[in-house]
Formats: sequence, structure tokens, C-alpha cells
Amino acid sequence: MALKSLFFHLVLTAFFQGAVGSNVSQSKGQFVAALGCEQACAELEAIFGPSSALHYPLNDTTFEIWDAKQAEVTPSCRVEPSTTSDVADVLSILVRNACTFAIKGGGHSRAVDASNSDGGVTVDMNRLHAVDIAEDRRSARLGAGLTLLQAYRALEPKRLSNVAGRVSSVGIAGYTMGGGFSNLTPKLGLAVDNVLEYELVLPNSTVVNVTYESEPDLYFALRGGANNFGIVTHFTVRVAEQGPQLFGPKYYSPNYTDQVMHEAFRLTTELSSDTDMAFWTRYAYNQSADSYNLSLVQAYLQPIPEPAVFAGVDAIPSQSSGVSIDWFSNQIDEGVPFGFRHLFTTLTYTPSAELDKLIHAIFAEEVATVKSTPGFSPSVVIQPIHQNAIAIAKERGGNALGLESANGGPLTLALLTFGWMNAADDEAMYAFAEAWRCRSEEVAREMGLWNRYLYINYCKEDQDPFGGYGEKNKERLRRIQRKVDPEGIFTREGLNRGNFKLQ
Repeated sequence: MALKSLFFHLVLTAFFQGAVGSNVSQSKGQFVAALGCEQACAELEAIFGPSSALHYPLNDTTFEIWDAKQAEVTPSCRVEPSTTSDVADVLSILVRNACTFAIKGGGHSRAVDASNSDGGVTVDMNRLHAVDIAEDRRSARLGAGLTLLQAYRALEPKRLSNVAGRVSSVGIAGYTMGGGFSNLTPKLGLAVDNVLEYELVLPNSTVVNVTYESEPDLYFALRGGANNFGIVTHFTVRVAEQGPQLFGPKYYSPNYTDQVMHEAFRLTTELSSDTDMAFWTRYAYNQSADSYNLSLVQAYLQPIPEPAVFAGVDAIPSQSSGVSIDWFSNQIDEGVPFGFRHLFTTLTYTPSAELDKLIHAIFAEEVATVKSTPGFSPSVVIQPIHQNAIAIAKERGGNALGLESANGGPLTLALLTFGWMNAADDEAMYAFAEAWRCRSEEVAREMGLWNRYLYINYCKEDQDPFGGYGEKNKERLRRIQRKVDPEGIFTREGLNRGNFKLQ
């Protein structure tokens, strides 16, 4: 390091440490962080040179991120590491300069500072996108910068699939580390339970390969503990033989809600032994038509036009159908386009068709209070947590999610997802989400069906997913986090503050 830069760094570090010790004002802390990030960007530029891997805001015109709230913030710079060694070097520079940072995989978080840093450095993983299939075709090594669509397209020519999701631009990293529901989940479990090895850059910038055998505690923590332990650069995941499959929605008049939700309950419970089958329902408000529509999405891992397990659903008159047999990469949902503000919130409960319908009714009542909001596009998605997936979650020491049902059976997961256009409506939109969640949870509790589990990838920022894992798992995660990150780099008061933090 040049003498001038070293002097600058020493002054900065002393100032930062003094600020922490004397509890100085937030504005002074922000000033220190800004100086640290300016220096960090200069050091990153010295490493990456004039290449396309280091970007400053004024010349970063092609960068996009899904959620408009995140797109509104401006980092000091954005860096695109290409290797695990690059990631370790980047993290070392950021920590040395006390610079805040965010890690972007696919960039589908709804929270500001989660995937795009507000004034710090955005570490964009998109160049780590290799897919290496093992010779025995039982596993594949996936780069943490891959999207779900990229992974599918790499594996399908080999007639293979990993346990991955249903929205094309979602990133492998966040999706997997939060749990990961898939068409393959009834058969193989959640995505996080199909990771055999993690390549992880620890907060001190050392690289470790984490397996159940080599690092059982850290392996447990990475199975649901999110980005609290360092930066995962590669996942070695289980893959399975998979050809074209049946997939797509059938749309129903809301007049058939009773029949559809009854069949959904049967698919969740008495018909769930057919693990080639997956499904979910969506109840959505169409703003332009001022109407509601109900759909049930069918998924079947075999190329069978009318699987017997869906006979009850298929007997219900539908308005239209998008069901087809194809490679999943051609069927995968493109999701809501970029440029909207987004919010999710969620709850979990014991399966009940009656509760499903009450949650729909609450949704409609709350939608009526804000339905004229520009760009408003809300829906409630209800899907099962398959009994087989809950059992698989306990293998290899168990994951951190704490999935348990009162009767040893399946669970139901409800997601409220929506977008809107303008920042002026943020307060009303957050209030809408909270009203739906609180009312739905209250009814679930009254019916004795509420479950503590919260799927972290669907949580609103003020929900506590780690509390939903159970106190024993939450405290174990905290102990592991303190061990691998004694300086608190990946805590809410540290340098990587986005997403959900253990402490």
C-alpha cells in the first residue's frame, strides 16, 4: 500500500474505532463509512484495473436490479469478482477499510441494502456462473452467481435437474440458502437439503469447504442460516435424472373456490404419496378488470398429460389452461418485470381448506382498501410443505429450519406477494401487508392451526424467521455465527447488514 493510502487508512481506522467506542452520532458514522468505502473502491480499482469488473455509479448504466426500492440506492462502487480468490480479496479490502457492503446473487430481495449497497460496495456475484457436472451424474457444482434459469439450461441438455425454483431471474444463492421450494421438493426435499458441500469465504477472508463430515456445525448453519456466516461462492448440489415434465396453471372462476381448495387440501394430505406431484394455488386481484381470479398450478415430473393424482382438480370446470409438457426451462415463470416496488409477507399453518378460504377472504377485504394504488398487483399463493420434505430436512444432522408439525404431517405456507409503482404509496402498501398478515395469523391461531415456522425468502423485513426456527436452533445459529465472525462483520451492526440477521 502506498504511504499516502496507508496514512489515510490508519487515520480512518482510528476514527472508526473511536466512533464505535464513544457512540458518536449516526451522521458521523456515515461520514466515516463513506470515507472507508471511497478508499475501498480505490483499492479494488487497483486490483481489477480498468476492466469491466469495477463500476462507479456514473458509468454503471447497464446495472439492473429487480426491486425498484433497491434500484433507487447508490453504492460507492460495484465489483464483479470472477473467482473465489477474487471474492476473498474483495472481502479483505472491505473489512480492512470498514466499508459496508451488500452481496448480490440474483438480486430478488425486497429490502433496501440487501442486494445493492446504500453508499457502500455492491459485491455482484454474477460472474461466478459455472456449472460443473460430476462424472457419476449425481451432483453438480454451481456458481453462486447463477440464476435458476441459467442452472436449468445448463443441466437439461444432460437430462438432469437440481432442486430449484420457479421464477427465472431468482438467484441460486439466496434461494438455496433460505430453503428453496421446487417441483422436486416432494421427492427430494428442499433445495437446502440437497446441498452436499458449500465453498465459503469466511469473514476473515479464508476459504473453507463445508460438508456434514468436515464442518458439521457450519454445515447445519448454512442450511437455512442465510448470509450470516460469510460469502458462499459455490454449491455442490445433488442432481437427479429429469426430462420434460407436465407443468402449468388452470384458471377457475372464484365461484369454484370451495371445490378447488378442497382438492388442494386432498393433494396436500391424502394424495401426497405420489411424490412426482407438486402444486400450489394463487388467488390474485386484477386491477384493470377490478376482479379476482383463482388458479391451481399443476406440476408432475413425468410427461403424462393427465396424471391420475390431478383427476379431482381436472374434474372442476376451468376457464382456461396453461398446462403443457416441456422442458422446465421453457415453462419457468418470468415473474413480475423489473421496475416495480415489491413486498412479501408470510405465515405457516396446519393444512385446512377452511383456513385457506378465510385467508382469501381477508385478502379481498384488505385489497378493497388500496386497490386503486398505481401498479398494484397482489396475490396470495398457498402451497404445501410436503411431509416427505419435512422428513428429509432431518437428514445429515438436520437443517436449521426447525420444520415441525403438530401431528407429524405436512404444513401449508401462505405468501402475500405484490408490487406497486410509486414511493409515495410505500406506507399504505406496508400497512396493507401487515393487516393481511396479522388478521390471517390471528384466525390461524384461533383455529389452533398456526405454526411458528416462517420461510425466510418470503418474510417481510420486520418478521423474525429465525424465531420461527425455534429457540434451540436460533441460539445454536448465534453461537456458530459468533465463532466464525467474532468481529461481527455479518451482523446488523456490522458491515454486511442487509437481509435477516441473527444478531
